[in-house]
Amino acid sequence: MNDDAGARMPGLFADRISVHAGSRRIVDEVSFRASPGEVTAVIGPNGAGKTSLLDAIVGLRAVESGAVHVDGKRLATFREHARMFSYLPDQGEVATEVTGFTLARHALACATGETPVAELRQLLEIEPLIHRGAAVLSRGERQRLLLYCTLVLGRRFVVLDEPFSAFDPLQLEKVQLALQCIAKTGATILASIHQLADAEQIADRVLLLAEGRALAFGTLAELRAQAGDPQMTLREVFLALLERRPRAA
Repeated sequence: MNDDAGARMPGLFADRISVHAGSRRIVDEVSFRASPGEVTAVIGPNGAGKTSLLDAIVGLRAVESGAVHVDGKRLATFREHARMFSYLPDQGEVATEVTGFTLARHALACATGETPVAELRQLLEIEPLIHRGAAVLSRGERQRLLLYCTLVLGRRFVVLDEPFSAFDPLQLEKVQLALQCIAKTGATILASIHQLADAEQIADRVLLLAEGRALAFGTLAELRAQAGDPQMTLREVFLALLERRPRAA
């Protein structure tokens, strides 16, 4: 698929995105496509550029070169990005005086699309949090509340930075079901995921970053083929492809 064709297709298309921090290029011409109804996971070592890439896609970080397209339209302004994306950053914070009820009500008031609200409330176990202040919520409880508010906005493009890090295995299963619930509505979900077992379980496609560059992108089967073994776990694929990456001079 050439770049012009990718830009015209439904979903999200990142076209050779580059991001600088001072004189250093921290995201280097990264291209990929995230499709409606799918979860695309971004993985990579610490410092690979995952968060910088997500920030650039949602319009929070300046793009040195390249472009972000949604449904065939190039996004040019922050307003255009804000209309398209809901975004949950890593370790999002909540004002301590705010209650869960206030946050949830505000999110629903800002919703722009139909979402399975009742199912999300059940999967993310929101009811016990509604009338409690953010100051008394645990880290996992705050993350569930923030994730709920992000998903009920009804945006067709959902970007999540490390959404699973606060959850125990029992909670994680329900959180993953909540994401799949939103994907079934036709939303395009892009998430950076640190734990490779979690990414393997939920992702339809995977983007592997290292040193700001895209080393591989595709389904797990396609990445396994690239690594040379159809039986590899995503962790094994990850290590194999990292080992083969070109070394900087």
